[in-house]
Amino acid sequence: MPGATNLKEYEVLETIVKKQASAGRLYAVVCASPAVALGSWGLLKGLKATCYRSFMEQLAPACAATVESRVQQDGKVGGLGGAQAFAKSEKLVHMLKKQKESNRPYGAICASPALVLEPNGLPKTYSTLVQGKKATAFPAMCNKLSDQSEIENRVVVDGNLITSRGPGTSMEFALAIVEKFFGRNKALELAKIMLFTRA
Repeated sequence: MPGATNLKEYEVLETIVKKQASAGRLYAVVCASPAVALGSWGLLKGLKATCYRSFMEQLAPACAATVESRVQQDGKVGGLGGAQAFAKSEKLVHMLKKQKESNRPYGAICASPALVLEPNGLPKTYSTLVQGKKATAFPAMCNKLSDQSEIENRVVVDGNLITSRGPGTSMEFALAIVEKFFGRNKALELAKIMLFTRA
């Protein structure tokens, strides 16, 4: 519970999540945080949600329906199937290209750097055949990346492109995104609140 309370009180995180929600983008939390953070921020209205069992009563007034489930998600799941679905989504690919063309941050994790970004020319520089961006991906997918120089790194930030290897590197990926938008000090502050330290 202290972790969820810390997250709820962290204004920068609240701002980020509310921006995601208002733009119709993906946002998610686990454990007690659906009830403690998302519920108190008013981000569960009209949605189905679940959380850690002892917080289900607190969750009920904040959302349309509580679900007794280990996992509840409104969107595409990750993994190979998710990456393949993302690659087929013209809307997503268009959004990513627009981000890149506008010189704004964009990224992917796990199989998606290889299956979504690479085939659509996103790690590369447009208008030339010269490789322009370094990236990493899930180990079994790294052979599909045109630039292999950084594939062993857990997170690779090259300009506005942020990529990461998989579920085990997702926290580092998230903190790299926070650092890109809000600076290193905010990323370190958030890591401390979330009790995250690198081994």
